[in-house]
Amino acid sequence: MRSRLLGAVRALVGDPALDGALDSVRLGAVVLMAKADARRDFRTSIWAEELGRWLGVSRSSVAHTVLPRLREAQVLDSEVVTNEQGHPTGLDCLIVPMHRAQQARDRRHPLALSRQELAVLLRLCEVLFGPGWTPRGKEPVPAGMLAGRTGRGASTDRLGLLLMVLSTGKRGWLQLCPGTVNTGRGRPAATVARLLGCTPEAGGKVLSRLREHGVVEVVRRETASRLNHASRVRLVPVAEAHGHGPVPVPPKGLGERARSVLSDLAGSALGDLGPDQPAPPPGRTGHSLDAGGCTAGTADLAGSAQHHAGHASVVDEVNETAAGLGCSGEGRRGTGDRPERAGAREDEPAAGREVPRLTLVAGAGSPLRGEQPGHSAVDEQGRPPADSGASGSPRGGGLGAGQLGPGRVPRPPRDLKEVLAPVELLWARLDRPGARSTVAAAVRAELEVVAGQTGPAYARGVLARRLARRLTDQGGPGKVRDAVGWLIRRGLPRRPDCTDVRCDEGLRLDSGGLCETCAYRVADRRALRRRIEADVDAGMPGAPLAERRVAVEERLRAAVAREAEQARVRHARAAAERAARQAAIAQVRAEAEAAERARRAVPCAGCGAPDAAGLCTACATWRTTEEEIRAAALTAAAAQADVDDLGDVARVVAQAESALRREVEEASARVRADGATRDEAASLARLIAETAVFTRRRSAVALLARSEVATAEADLAFAARMRSAHRYRTRADAERAAAEAAEQARDRTARYLLAERLSVLRARWNSADAAPTHDRRRPA
Repeated sequence: MRSRLLGAVRALVGDPALDGALDSVRLGAVVLMAKADARRDFRTSIWAEELGRWLGVSRSSVAHTVLPRLREAQVLDSEVVTNEQGHPTGLDCLIVPMHRAQQARDRRHPLALSRQELAVLLRLCEVLFGPGWTPRGKEPVPAGMLAGRTGRGASTDRLGLLLMVLSTGKRGWLQLCPGTVNTGRGRPAATVARLLGCTPEAGGKVLSRLREHGVVEVVRRETASRLNHASRVRLVPVAEAHGHGPVPVPPKGLGERARSVLSDLAGSALGDLGPDQPAPPPGRTGHSLDAGGCTAGTADLAGSAQHHAGHASVVDEVNETAAGLGCSGEGRRGTGDRPERAGAREDEPAAGREVPRLTLVAGAGSPLRGEQPGHSAVDEQGRPPADSGASGSPRGGGLGAGQLGPGRVPRPPRDLKEVLAPVELLWARLDRPGARSTVAAAVRAELEVVAGQTGPAYARGVLARRLARRLTDQGGPGKVRDAVGWLIRRGLPRRPDCTDVRCDEGLRLDSGGLCETCAYRVADRRALRRRIEADVDAGMPGAPLAERRVAVEERLRAAVAREAEQARVRHARAAAERAARQAAIAQVRAEAEAAERARRAVPCAGCGAPDAAGLCTACATWRTTEEEIRAAALTAAAAQADVDDLGDVARVVAQAESALRREVEEASARVRADGATRDEAASLARLIAETAVFTRRRSAVALLARSEVATAEADLAFAARMRSAHRYRTRADAERAAAEAAEQARDRTARYLLAERLSVLRARWNSADAAPTHDRRRPA
């Protein structure tokens, strides 16, 4: 239960929506979660002043900072409760993440806590920093250990103490973080910093304040070499609650209630952790951890990071050990004034002496390594997770195969921290850059697939929950032999239980709920079994239960076989239909390709060139040129000739065509003489014709702009603008605006007249008689 409560607290305070939030806000979320009632959809009733007593802050801070920030992060949904007179009496709060976890119906979700687990968490919060109260008709509930700690940093101290207690074994030793740490602050401060998600400096301040309150002690002892000092952090209340060893600094006011809560929390009675099983390693809240596990005593300096497996925190100083045995990692002293050389007796031959095996200390319940064990303690009691660095290999300082040592493996990429947080211990085993690159690429690819179903905003959370679920089903990191293979082939891929692309092991990717298609399949199978059982009961009345059961199973197998045969027939029919459709598509495509080949094989109608699809490029360009020449001639006639006089129109069109065609022929002959091809000469002719159309149109507009109709429109526009001359500052400004309006009206009228004249000419002019064909007088 301790590890489950720690996972729930870390999942809640590590919500990305609470990044950068004050510790009072994060502690407020934890307190509301602990007080939530599972029978009321994880609701609780509280008021601002009472919540402030839990957090060690004022009522104003709760009302103006804590509650608004929780609502903004969608962690809390609250309603004001009023009495009969309408006066507010408190808040009815809904813990949204826990409600969503309940709706998902996934017991493996870190926030899917039971009533028993919530009760233990609430009692733990009461013991650590509860405000204390006196209920009516009952014994008073004493204040917690940090209840008197208020003001600046009070919420940080309370949240830190809660996380430290949840990361502590029954002997009270805090699981320290491995790897390289700040040499100026030490490993205990770094551990507290990673638990709270703050800097080592802030972690050291929290640790110092907790020491002043007598709930934490930092024990520093000399190593066998007398060079480096190792610090160990002990939670005094936890140690006293279990009665393990003397406690130099007694806790303040540790009563029977606190003793009972702390004893039940870390003991083995609640099922998830054995008496000597280490708690999950601490890490920065909401972020991934360093590689490896955690150990109760680790050298402070970065250079003295231990290179052997992290052991359970219950491996204490040898107060209860048998004579002649030492703790793992503790120097064995000789009889003289100098310590015995490490491994001196290991050099002796094995013959003539028996290598002692694992020795269990009576009453302690925790395995200690003998002087010369044939196997390590973890070999006898069950190997710890491979990512904690446990290995029996004599090389590499006791590290597992393929590990670089604590703190040596880079953390996951920044964009994959949230996804790989549940499998951070497996990532710590990826000592090769190629393996890390392969896993990162696979995660990004699967993340893109999941984002297509759930959206980019929820894809990381969905994939992280999938990895956590798969690792739990596997039995933990210790059951994974090949981290790369497990992540790529078992952890990351989607496992659909039905044909729905949104299904993953019976859960919907988009909503997180149960897959409806899978539910329908299960319902169909159950209905089939019930139907067969009813038929068997009707057909075999009075038969023994065993015979009816055999008959049911036989009929059920026959029904499943029939369904499989029907499915095979359907698949075969669908395959045949698909093949027929593909054949028909291939035939249509072949016919279309044949028709296209035939069309392309037609010679040019203008020059007779073969395989020209009816018209080669040069002839098509010359045809377009003739059309442009005709358009230029009609534009000139629309501006210069009388559109009602066909003779005048024919004269102007003939003159314009003759002049333009002569210009085109001269330019074509000139470039052909210089070595240009037919296509190049045709392109030049088309360019000349298009330019002529533009110049003729501009000349026609300028000519029609001086007509009587255009002049009249300009005068009307000028007069209309001058009627509003009072809107301008001076008359000169009004006249300038009127002149601009007149010019715009003149240009519009000229363009309109040109369009009308061209439409009349196209309607009345017989183009077949008035204009030449496309190849008339065309250069060869």
